[in-house]
Amino acid sequence: MKNYKILFLKSHCLILSKSYINPFNEIEKIEKELRNKNYQGLIYMDQLISNGLANNRFIQCEFSNGFILRNTCRVLENTSNEIKKTSQSYYLKNEQFIENSVLNNTQKFLYKHGKIT
Repeated sequence: MKNYKILFLKSHCLILSKSYINPFNEIEKIEKELRNKNYQGLIYMDQLISNGLANNRFIQCEFSNGFILRNTCRVLENTSNEIKKTSQSYYLKNEQFIENSVLNNTQKFLYKHGKIT
């Protein structure tokens, strides 16, 4: 089982963690999957399951010539509502990931009820 999910959106892709294992730990698998799709462009990583609601939850990187350009990776301070809503929609359809996340019970409740994104 993969510990991440890649969603291909209009102008970028979103990588969502599915376990406490950080997506960066599987970067070679992610790169291979993106290469197989001939993807080029921005990628966003939502590390909610592994990092919780910490300020380093969302990361943005460039993917070019088959590789994630590590020197372009940065923590997003102001993540777009589109990315947050796409992420939340996925997690609400797959609540088992929320239940097995690093979020405490209060955060899980608030997230599942749309009070925090």
